[in-house]
Amino acid sequence: DAVLTGRLSLGVVPSALAAVGEFLPRLREAFPQLSLRLRELSTSSLAQGLEDGELDLAVGYPAAPAMSGFACRPLYQEHSALIASQTHFRLPDAPQWECLRDYPLVLLTPEMQQRRRLNQQFELLGLQPSPLLEANSISGLGVMLEAGLGVSVLAENLADSRLGEGLVARRLPGEGETVGLLWRSGQQRSRRLNAVLELLRSLPHSAG
Repeated sequence: DAVLTGRLSLGVVPSALAAVGEFLPRLREAFPQLSLRLRELSTSSLAQGLEDGELDLAVGYPAAPAMSGFACRPLYQEHSALIASQTHFRLPDAPQWECLRDYPLVLLTPEMQQRRRLNQQFELLGLQPSPLLEANSISGLGVMLEAGLGVSVLAENLADSRLGEGLVARRLPGEGETVGLLWRSGQQRSRRLNAVLELLRSLPHSAG
């Protein structure tokens, strides 16, 4: 086979960075001459990037309305969890959604896909929690959580050094949300994209 060269542009929702961190070394090992460009983007920006051809591949939420019409391969299930600083808050080992009423909440801003899903969950359960603080980035939220300003609901796999030191996660009930690979369908795929998809197909689904 000819050596794979050129650039692969990969867009990722912030909560999936951990999963991407797991497969990037394998990608580099398999295709050392392939240049990779990684962009952390919101769901709507991922959809726009794929549509415009600025992104070859995305890791995001296939069920999001913006992602309908794109080809998809599921990667893993992302589970929601209560996340807080363990020096400031004592979280129950097996929390229920109702216990959100007991804490000051620090959440993503309403336009973020994770927050939209969270609001749907609140509505489903008849909950109306009102956040004291909001941030439009996970790193911003991490700063607030580390400072002990409140408790958040985020993807379970974020409660490690990517979000902040000393944070603990307790999984909330629910089936979780599928995170998958997404690309433009109905067109000739490049040899580069085909090779990358074939490699990722062989990887174990360990993330999340």
